[in-house]
Amino acid sequence: MLEVLSRLPFKTLLQLRCVSKSWRALIDSPYFIKSHLNRYMVTNTNLNLIWCPKKIPTETNHDLLGLNSIEIDSLDHSVDLDNPIKSGESGESKIRLIQGSCNGLLYLTSKFSNSEELIALWNPSTRKHQMLMVASIELTRERSTYRAIVFGFGYDCVHDDYKVVRMVEFYGKDNDSFEIQDFPYYLWYPTEKGEFASGALHWVVRPKPESDKSRLIAAFDLGDKEYRLVPQLDYSVVNLHMNVVVLEGCLCLVCNYVSVHVDIWVMKEYGVKESWTKLFSVAQPTTIEKFDWVWPLAYSHSHKKVLMEQDNKRLLWYDLEKKTVEYIEIHEVEPWLKLIPLPAGHTSVEYGNE
Repeated sequence: MLEVLSRLPFKTLLQLRCVSKSWRALIDSPYFIKSHLNRYMVTNTNLNLIWCPKKIPTETNHDLLGLNSIEIDSLDHSVDLDNPIKSGESGESKIRLIQGSCNGLLYLTSKFSNSEELIALWNPSTRKHQMLMVASIELTRERSTYRAIVFGFGYDCVHDDYKVVRMVEFYGKDNDSFEIQDFPYYLWYPTEKGEFASGALHWVVRPKPESDKSRLIAAFDLGDKEYRLVPQLDYSVVNLHMNVVVLEGCLCLVCNYVSVHVDIWVMKEYGVKESWTKLFSVAQPTTIEKFDWVWPLAYSHSHKKVLMEQDNKRLLWYDLEKKTVEYIEIHEVEPWLKLIPLPAGHTSVEYGNE
């Protein structure tokens, strides 16, 4: 019975929870949840795109409209999601940003007061969520202001827990420093969330303040709470914008040589420099229309195509065999603020502590 149920779509499992108490207990058990999630991650099915539609802010309202979802397999119909962060009696969405995702869970933030924020860990499939209060930032005379606050969210397999990480980069007489002890690096992009892969969160950093052009990939391990540098490629830094993303669990490097081309690299074996493999390269304007940047989002079910996001405006499929681009017109999806691929599933948010 376990083997049969683990192969069923998530929506069917929700219905089968009503069959009996024993079926409900089985389907809701941590072991079954992980088995079901792992099966769908391996088969690359049941993926959705989650995004925040944009709206014109007013003097008193800078929050977002809400959240929407669309299935990657079809990309033909979007659904409004009844997210958990809403304001009082009006019931309006108070979401400010999608800060991350992991194993079917979204990590959302919302403004709670002038100085405080709320965090919601939310499973859009089950509608279950857990609210967390963000700890205040302690300022001192030496650290009276901060340059950046970045977040990360991921799963700690060592302690079987989901963890939220906040890193604060301060201005001060020691230039910048992080709340993580002895972190000797500086953020290249002070608004980018940490990318979760192989048990760690990743950011693009530099070893010195802003005058330094070096680009490194720093990782923070959620299990042992230690940082490390990820071995990376040898490349030219001239007119280069470098970002890290995650593609089907693998760390990905996006090397954007401005106005020329973008190279997408995948680390096939985490931590091994020789395993960096160029997935594809996109030139402009020959292969693709002129762009500022493009991001890989997800593989197609056949793994023959990669779904890409261009300039927060358009979606496209890149064919890995034909090396061609096919634009996707989904008018109800545009415009958006953030697109995140997310597997549908019933990952629990009730036993997380950190």
